Amino acid sequence: MVLEDVRMVARDEGGPSSPPGFRARIMRITTNAGRFETPARLVARSEHAARSRIAVSRALPSPLAIDFRDLRKSDVSGLAGDNGAVGRRLARLTREFRSCTRRAVLRMSVFQPPRNALNLMSLQAKIDFADAQAKFLQENLGADVLTYPFLDLSASDYVRFVADRSRRSRSCTTAFVLDMGMNAESLAAVLRHIDGTGQPAIVPLIHRSPDRTVPQHAVLARHLDSEKMATLACQVPRAVSSGGRDVSNLHLSAARSGYDMVSVLQSRGYGSSPSLDLDRIRFFSRGTLQLDGIRDALAQSGRRLIDEFHLNEFNRGDRRHIQGMLDGLEAAALDRHRYDHLDSLARVHEALNSPLEFERMREMIRGGAAAEYISGTALLHAAPFGPPGAVRQALITNYT
Repeated sequence: MVLEDVRMVARDEGGPSSPPGFRARIMRITTNAGRFETPARLVARSEHAARSRIAVSRALPSPLAIDFRDLRKSDVSGLAGDNGAVGRRLARLTREFRSCTRRAVLRMSVFQPPRNALNLMSLQAKIDFADAQAKFLQENLGADVLTYPFLDLSASDYVRFVADRSRRSRSCTTAFVLDMGMNAESLAAVLRHIDGTGQPAIVPLIHRSPDRTVPQHAVLARHLDSEKMATLACQVPRAVSSGGRDVSNLHLSAARSGYDMVSVLQSRGYGSSPSLDLDRIRFFSRGTLQLDGIRDALAQSGRRLIDEFHLNEFNRGDRRHIQGMLDGLEAAALDRHRYDHLDSLARVHEALNSPLEFERMREMIRGGAAAEYISGTALLHAAPFGPPGAVRQALITNYT
């Protein structure tokens, strides 16, 4: 999946009735494995794992995939200290991910050191770790897109690091992960450098709430007109609460912050609720872009969750299996195994349906009706599209 081209092909800036600061665009991204357009959603390794846990044959969308690994401090020190066990474990997990996403058009793995490790590392130690993971966990395993994790460097050191390691050839493309919580001046310097090369690029950005990172999002907004640089929001929490409802944070992040691609938060475990609270199991709604509690989703008039797994008429095995899990809802409140399977089922359901709404969003952008589309969903009530406030006004000021 060598990156061959990134090109803006459509833009929609809305009209007088659009949400303040609204902008949307379509980027066409070409790799040696194929072509796709944004806005788009990458399927995370955790979602592939959820499918495996519930043992259904229904495959998840395969074109776009990411494995974002938040490493433990011991992983960083182990890999840096040539701990063979750490390297072998991470290599095995990487091979598994590559195997289940072998048909992807874009696929990337990220090995991100935790903040408490970065804070203790010297500049040279950070660079040595970044180079080691790129070589031993990616290039040596056949990766075409080599990612370098966020390293929390100064602006000048970061630009030098990126400039020294930028590669785009017939066999390899590099991508540099940045953090939306990093120093705004450093973020501006690195994005300005990447954008200024005029070369096609994808920039993965670790998601942070726009409410708490106004300067960084103002920096990002200045690059929304970039013709050759696409952005990917990584580690986006699945839901955000707004007006008493849970809204899809992935769709909201693309709509309000202008990310070209998004991927859901991938925790070290599978993120099961510590309690067997059925209300915490939420299903994605295509009509509203909300995440509805499982009881509400099952009770909605005219809605049949089993049909939303898009099973063909011959796939009776998956249909019976999934319906059996849904019918056992109340038993899941008393059984950890059943509960975890239902939670995994909800995540598989979202991985199947959320990309379809991004496809619809692209159609609306082409028709100049993206703002109208957003206005018909729960996103309209989520900041900065919601009630006026100091944070919203600051974002609007910086966006326009």
